Amino acid sequence: MFALAPVVYVRYVPQPLLRAAAYVNKPLELISKLIGYNELLPSKILQTIFGKICRDKLPSKIICVNLIYFFCGYNPEELNSTMLPVLLSHMPEGTSARTLLHYMQEFLADEFQMWDYGPTNIFHYGSRSPPKYNLSKVTAPVALYYSIGDTLSDKMDVDRLYRNIINPIGKFQVPKDHFSHMDFIWGIHSKELIFDLIIGLMSRF
Repeated sequence: MFALAPVVYVRYVPQPLLRAAAYVNKPLELISKLIGYNELLPSKILQTIFGKICRDKLPSKIICVNLIYFFCGYNPEELNSTMLPVLLSHMPEGTSARTLLHYMQEFLADEFQMWDYGPTNIFHYGSRSPPKYNLSKVTAPVALYYSIGDTLSDKMDVDRLYRNIINPIGKFQVPKDHFSHMDFIWGIHSKELIFDLIIGLMSRF
């Protein structure tokens, strides 16, 4: 397994909005249930919006660029902004509201654990607390790739993950200080900095 910018432990995630939202996750969960809103970032809606406002010659394109920098990390050297309409027609894809709420639970619990049902955990798990995911069951060789400019995957959390997997084959820091979360996918120099290294490591297996 080659894990790029792994998000497993999230105690030190520096993204300010996610950290703030974690402390109001219970009201957010309740609101989500009451209004029946179970999907976040539905892709067709976003593709339509971004397709209109992120085109290269529009003044509104700066909004798209700064949203990416805010959520994923600031690194203009790696973002091909003229490609934004193409990039944003594929991502972000939609996800469930519960996925984000689970992320917030794990931040507060400082554990990689199952969904916390609160007082009804005893009925779901037979215990008052949700069980931790058992990383010892991941027996495949695992390589971790991270960057210190990533606002969604912090180095200390990656270090903790590395200590808890049973078959690590390497932990690699991208040698660019401002390399961000999305640069792992669409960074201008991601081939030289990451993909070539992965292909070389694959040859050992």
